[in-house]
Amino acid sequence: MHTPLTNALILGKWTLLDPQMIELFTRTGLIHLFSASGFHMVCALSMAKLIDFALFKLKVQHPLISLFNLFLFGFFFGFYTGWSSPMVRAYSFSLVLALALHLNISASIFWIFLVSLLLSYFFGKSSELSIYLSGLGMAGILLFRKNKILACFAPWIFSVPLIIFYFQQFSLTAPFYNLLFSPLIAVFVMPLAIIGVYEQLIVPQSNFFFSISELIFKTIVKWLFFFEEHFSYFYYVSPKKFFLFFLMGTISYLSIYQLIKNRLFSLIWSFMLTLCLAFFLKLKPTSISVFNIGQGDSILITTQSNEKVLFDIGPPGYKNWSPKIYRELKSSANYKIDHLIITHFDRDHYGDLSFFFSHFKVNKNAWISELSLNDTRATQIIDIFYQWNISVEILTEKNSPKNLRCFLIESNSRNNMSPACHVSLKKGKSIWMMGDLDQYAEIQFMQKNINLKSDYIKIGHHGSKSSSSNAWLKNTRAKTALISVGKNNYGHPHPDVIHRLKKLNFEIMRTDESGSIHIF
Repeated sequence: MHTPLTNALILGKWTLLDPQMIELFTRTGLIHLFSASGFHMVCALSMAKLIDFALFKLKVQHPLISLFNLFLFGFFFGFYTGWSSPMVRAYSFSLVLALALHLNISASIFWIFLVSLLLSYFFGKSSELSIYLSGLGMAGILLFRKNKILACFAPWIFSVPLIIFYFQQFSLTAPFYNLLFSPLIAVFVMPLAIIGVYEQLIVPQSNFFFSISELIFKTIVKWLFFFEEHFSYFYYVSPKKFFLFFLMGTISYLSIYQLIKNRLFSLIWSFMLTLCLAFFLKLKPTSISVFNIGQGDSILITTQSNEKVLFDIGPPGYKNWSPKIYRELKSSANYKIDHLIITHFDRDHYGDLSFFFSHFKVNKNAWISELSLNDTRATQIIDIFYQWNISVEILTEKNSPKNLRCFLIESNSRNNMSPACHVSLKKGKSIWMMGDLDQYAEIQFMQKNINLKSDYIKIGHHGSKSSSSNAWLKNTRAKTALISVGKNNYGHPHPDVIHRLKKLNFEIMRTDESGSIHIF
């Protein structure tokens, strides 16, 4: 069986990628490659063209034979990919077009495209996103097919609105990635993967072409990570603002086109105008950003008074941790962090503080829990703060950043040295930040006779069985549970916690499944 990256590409299923890969291809604007499309079908039908060429050399030639080859090889590839909706669209489009040419029927290519869309909707099997990405990409190619430059960028250009809507991200460097990496994948990876499909049909145990394809793909991805780490810049965009920018872009394109009658320049100018609007309206701020940094915590909160509070900075040893937290915070906080709260002194929470301070300035204070002063690591960590001239405040029930109400319990357990902080957000929303607190701590807080109501909960201790009691969850009356978790040997999040959350009708959002979580 071929390996995951090639598998996701050849089947046109981005859902087969792990969250880290989904984030990478989304940020670089290359996620459309993982939607089975006309290009996939063209590669598959290249085998039919090879057979036609061989028959031509043997002087065995007939239009019906070419049509049959087209039908046979296309049908096999559609069957192999599970007749995903994009593949049904691509196959029906190529087959209807070939039939029209064979029968000398004058049919508009756009009408054929419309028929293929309807067939894919009724008979295809795929995620909605794959259907839309494939359809929009093909629509862009058809619309700009007479301009080779625009046709090259069309799939990305037309998929941008959808990517923004689904993933709430927009990359300024995506055109560069599409120009450089899309052809590499198209020329070197995809054809070898297609040959690998037919190779396994003839020799089921063979994996030669798939292995080469995967090796090349992984090399390309490695370079993609390098470029994205050092040169990429992206925005988080709320769905509500997305419609405003999309409308602005459409109106400006149509207006400019009426003046200069040039699609390329109209597109460029409308893009620039929309970008200016985006900067003016400040796309970036989120209310809550739970960063996908593996097994650990790093959550950025924008409070009711518009201060940015970062709870923890994640683990130091997570693969690609440094550039990842750098990119995430750069886009979410625009380098601005007013307060840094280290909930307790586990390494998956305080991470590499020296790296953090070398890239980000804490404008006001760093905070550590009063209980953490008893921890053996306290002196070492406080020394790092002083080395970087960071002002340190002690977090108590009476002393905390504005718009935070923090509560502590007496405990010798490092996890229970975490404060439980109720943070007031904009629009009257709020969230409980639970650090690594367990059920014993939750009981103590409930006995304090405080208002527990909130809209969100950052689930304690990455969803550990010892945290998130039914009583605590119920009393908060929250609707959304946020779980910061990565690959681990602890069983986080525990099935019992997930069961409790589902029983109380929580919306569950996990970084190990969805990547970074951004709530506006």
